[in-house]
Amino acid sequence: MPSDNLAAARAENAWLRSYPLWDAYFTVVLIATVIVVALDTGTAAAGATAIGLLLLLALAYALVGRAAVRSEEVPTRQAWQYAAVAVVLFTAADLVAPASAFALSAVVAQLFMSFRTHQAIALLAVLFAIPAVNLFQIAGMEPLVAAVVAVVALSSSALLGTFIHRLAMQNIDRARLIAELDRTRADLAEISRQAGVLAERSAWPATSTTRSRRASPASSPC
Repeated sequence: MPSDNLAAARAENAWLRSYPLWDAYFTVVLIATVIVVALDTGTAAAGATAIGLLLLLALAYALVGRAAVRSEEVPTRQAWQYAAVAVVLFTAADLVAPASAFALSAVVAQLFMSFRTHQAIALLAVLFAIPAVNLFQIAGMEPLVAAVVAVVALSSSALLGTFIHRLAMQNIDRARLIAELDRTRADLAEISRQAGVLAERSAWPATSTTRSRRASPASSPC
């Protein structure tokens, strides 16, 4: 039944109302990254600098990134603004404190929810550059091993991000379809109401004529 299908579509579209859960996830990742940076960074100055940069990144998300994530159109101008700020702040934080790379687990989802898949992957490759260099310089990995680790990490992130992006787009399309169905139902209801009014008005003169004809013999003289 159409009404049952519409109700089912509304139930499936509940994912669109789960954005606060994403905000909670991003907050948890930020807090965890700040704790790791504070505990892992060698000097207090470097740790404080990296934490300050991460907090600025969180502020940028609250001001422009959050709206970009929730937008039905991707990418928006706000998405590009947030991406530019995220690349600069995350790169700087990762250069100061390599432990800042933990924040990527939040940034990956944000990018894939704000951009088309190929655009998000390109931005992700830029963000993965500094962590890959850190693996080579700080962890002492061989260049080939560091490159393999970076490629595997980038590939897995891209795969997960693509799934998130497609899920978001499917739910946005479903929301648009539901809105169109609602407008169509409202239009049909209005057309039906107007047709009923016109039918009632057209039937009124005929009813009045019939009543007058029935009353005329009784009123005629004998």
